[in-house]
Amino acid sequence: MVVSEFDEDCAAMRYFDRRVYTGELKRNISLCDYSFDGDVVSSLRRKIDLLTGNPVYRYGGNIFEEYDCEAYKRIYQKSVYTRSDVEDLRSFDKKLDSFLKLMEDILKEENRRAVVYCCDRNTVDFLRKVLSCVYHNDGIIRAAKGELFRAEDIKRKFRVDDSTVYPRVIIGMDGMGAVGEGLDRIDCIVNYELPSSAALLERRMTRHGSAREAERQFIIFRDSNGLFDSRMLDKVLYGGIDSGFCGELPTRNILLDIPTKGQSLNSVIKDLKYIQSFAAEVDSCFDLIKRVKCDYIHLGAKDIANSKQLAEFARGQLEKLYGIFGLTEDSSEEDITAAIEGLSGLCVIRDGRLEKLPEDTTRDMVNGFEGDGYKSQSFAQEALNGLAQAKAEIDSMHDSKGYHLTVKTQVSELPDCVKYSVLFGIWRYRVRERDSQRSFKDFVKIFNDGMY
Repeated sequence: MVVSEFDEDCAAMRYFDRRVYTGELKRNISLCDYSFDGDVVSSLRRKIDLLTGNPVYRYGGNIFEEYDCEAYKRIYQKSVYTRSDVEDLRSFDKKLDSFLKLMEDILKEENRRAVVYCCDRNTVDFLRKVLSCVYHNDGIIRAAKGELFRAEDIKRKFRVDDSTVYPRVIIGMDGMGAVGEGLDRIDCIVNYELPSSAALLERRMTRHGSAREAERQFIIFRDSNGLFDSRMLDKVLYGGIDSGFCGELPTRNILLDIPTKGQSLNSVIKDLKYIQSFAAEVDSCFDLIKRVKCDYIHLGAKDIANSKQLAEFARGQLEKLYGIFGLTEDSSEEDITAAIEGLSGLCVIRDGRLEKLPEDTTRDMVNGFEGDGYKSQSFAQEALNGLAQAKAEIDSMHDSKGYHLTVKTQVSELPDCVKYSVLFGIWRYRVRERDSQRSFKDFVKIFNDGMY
């Protein structure tokens, strides 16, 4: 038999969820708007490191961490909040007020579960204290400030009791592991703080699995002041949108699904143009340098010390965005909007420019294992028949009433070193394909007891 090498350009090598290629897998994105009174913010002093001039807090989502709010500092730092403390904090922090209204709407429905993403540990602790005060049932809220990569760590941290109950609200950071027990049945993703990378923002959606991705609500806060979440969204995420893509590997990013993406791209380009123009004409622009270091620190602005470096930074960022979207210095706001509005779904970066994957390529990917690119391989038909037969046998076994006994008999014949992995794979099949509600722990217990 002649062994053929797998063609790397074959569609089967890039095959995953068919709905991604057909465009059926849409994202449910919501923008939660809030606003601070201009006089309130202007009276506050931003927390700055006196040695470096860089901001102490970099994420824009927590006013108590970003500014010296002396009137509320004592309350904010308390280890436990009372109801009056929460009311005082939300009367000042308009974002917190919007967040609590949002959580009230989510928790009205009995079966809804949400994960709240933060970037700062103090913010995780802050939201935990607030929600624990408002919702007294300990089984509702769980928080994790550390990294949780292993499935057993996730289960240990988030399990409410010894049954299959999981908290309705999980407060965590981007160090959580992939989809697994306790993280796979999430209806709502709340971005209380936005990450510094477009790839991390996309990961917040995909981490919880594609089974219910179309129904899952993805919420981004946005302030009309342009100082908090709007700053992170426009200047950091859209300014560094290239971090969400990997060359010619077809990739999606949720930034291209946000309805206001044209407005955000125009905002960051307009701001960078202003910075470049001002720095080129004014030598002493230390106030602008201070602002740029705070706004663009995630994009490499932390070491800017003079107007020349400031102008070079702005010019470099503009050239990068012009190249990615095929723009020039003379491009109008309409041109900028049209450039990003034409991008959605699977995109690639070719010769430094972000492009939507051609329709003929996506059609090829939709065919997947059924396409000519795969069928032309010498072993393809045999492999397809084998896969189809195996899938039919698996479905038939799981349709039978005594499938647990069948699984126990067959798995018992396997070497000990692979039994656990096989059981985990069977359990995941039950959850994803059969919509099983059992936890992995219960599944193993059934296996051990030989129940059916």
